[in-house]
Amino acid sequence: MMMRLSKNLIALALLATLGACGDLSGPFGRAADSLRTTLEQRNAPDVVVAPITRAQITANPNASLRVTDRLGRNAILQAVTELDGQVTYRSTDSVSIAFAGPELLRSRGLTDDISGQISEPALPLNIALALPVGASAVGTTHTRTIRRIGPLAEVEVSTFVCTFSNVGPDPQQIVELTFNTIRIEEPCADISTDKPEAFVNTWWIDPVSGQVWRSRQWVSGGQGYLDIEVLKSLG
Repeated sequence: MMMRLSKNLIALALLATLGACGDLSGPFGRAADSLRTTLEQRNAPDVVVAPITRAQITANPNASLRVTDRLGRNAILQAVTELDGQVTYRSTDSVSIAFAGPELLRSRGLTDDISGQISEPALPLNIALALPVGASAVGTTHTRTIRRIGPLAEVEVSTFVCTFSNVGPDPQQIVELTFNTIRIEEPCADISTDKPEAFVNTWWIDPVSGQVWRSRQWVSGGQGYLDIEVLKSLG
């Protein structure tokens, strides 16, 4: 994913998050001081950066995500803007990802960015949830059009046909909480180029609320997939 991300980005992002909460007195101030001390000692061979905790997530007033790339590198992104149903999340080193609901729309600062993505109709996860466990939707349920900026600043457009399959219950544990979710797979095949791509997005959805708590979404051949966990949801 984010080639510019350092191994201490999680701690840096959390420190910025706590700083954005205002007064850092009390337990959250002590947490920030502890992280700051750890970062100051980051060159010491035996120092281990503590993982984020649920208490720290709860203390943060902003919606947040944890995003992991195919090499296992991860970063915490906070919601910074919301406009016309689109929410943009940003990390401390200015990697940003915009979403419409759970669906990745565009990115900036990754190895290989998406400049735009449209699903027609809008991502119909309700179709997937209505499928019996183990069943796949018959035929194409939707298309995806993905735009990227090429190496010569040219616009590259790929169109994919996609469908859904209901894999069944697959609970997910995200920072001290377990969410009862249904796993939905979304295989997609490129129909627009002479060098077709194929990928399978995966969605972990609360069948009652419809909240997507985790997803694994394709970006490109260069970037691969991003694993996206919702640490704190909007609203």
